[in-house]
Amino acid sequence: MKIVRADLEDPHHQTSLMEMVEAFSADPFGAGRPLPESARAGLIDGLREHPTTLVFLAFEAEAPIGMAICFRSFSTFAARPVVNIHDFFASEKARGRGVSRALLDAVEAAWTSP
Repeated sequence: MKIVRADLEDPHHQTSLMEMVEAFSADPFGAGRPLPESARAGLIDGLREHPTTLVFLAFEAEAPIGMAICFRSFSTFAARPVVNIHDFFASEKARGRGVSRALLDAVEAAWTSP
C-alpha cells in the first residue's frame, strides 16, 4: 500500500480521486447514491481552485483504495489553524487492512510538519 498527497494536475490522480469519490457517494457510509453529474463535472476543478485543499490517496499497486479530502481552516476555540477531514473513505475491499490508519497518519504528518 502507498499513500500519496494527490497532485490534482496529474491525470492518474484525478481519475483515481473521482473513482474514490464516486464509490464513497454510492456507499451506505456516504450518500448511498451515485454522485450527481453536476458534482462529477466540477469536482476536480473546484478542489484545485480552493486555496486550502489537501487530498491524499491510498493505492495498492496502481489501483486507488482510499482517500482523504481535507481543508485547512481555523479553530476559534483553540485560536490556531486546524485541518478538517471533510471526506474520508476506504474501499470495501481494503477495509480492515490499515488503509484508514495510513491515511490519517499521512494527514497528521502533512499537518504537523513545517
